[in-house]
Amino acid sequence: MNKEFILNEIRRSAVDGEALGREKFERVTGIRVSDWRGKYWARWSDAVKEAGYKPNSLQPSLEFDELALAMIEMIRHYEKYPTQAEVQMYAEKCPEMPNCRTFDKFGGQAAFAKKLVEYCSATSGLDDVIGICRPVAGAISDAPKAEATAKDSAADEYVYLMKQGKNYKIGKSNDTDRRRSNLATGSPEHSEMLHKIKTRVPFLAEKFWKDRFEEKHVRGEWYALDAEDIRTFKRCRFM
Repeated sequence: MNKEFILNEIRRSAVDGEALGREKFERVTGIRVSDWRGKYWARWSDAVKEAGYKPNSLQPSLEFDELALAMIEMIRHYEKYPTQAEVQMYAEKCPEMPNCRTFDKFGGQAAFAKKLVEYCSATSGLDDVIGICRPVAGAISDAPKAEATAKDSAADEYVYLMKQGKNYKIGKSNDTDRRRSNLATGSPEHSEMLHKIKTRVPFLAEKFWKDRFEEKHVRGEWYALDAEDIRTFKRCRFM
């Protein structure tokens, strides 16, 4: 993966003339921070500038995404929730890391840990971080969390990739199994759901992938994708 490829992905994934934030860019493209930091750029804002965009202003939601990634990295480094002294020590070794006072603007350690639990719950592969943060956040009750999860799952939307014959369908649905079954009815060709991406913005997410594979469009929602296209779609888990 070279520098020009990453720059092209920044341009390709931009929405309304603005580049994605670092965390969302990783979710959408599968390009990790380790793929570019220290190799091509020291900061995400440098990559965004080189791609021809103005770095995002520090809106609260975007700033939290950046801090969340930093805290996740430190939690996995220390294998526990770091103290202020440990955050400061880590920041001295990694200049891009925020100092301990930066996290205080979210209401202190417990408030930030609670917000981080909510953030991690929406992303797969972060159960270890959630387990460490819960006690710090004030021993969050499992019962309310389970109730909230049930409510959230009822409203889950997905952008999916399905194979039927030689072609691939990109669409959105809140019930991908039923969608596959409906499309398979009356068709002599086998239908297979290859991957689905959980999303809070189904219309934008579907448009993103259809625009990305526009050159492979066959008809309707069907595309003639190759193995690399499929791998790219499967790398994305949440939008």
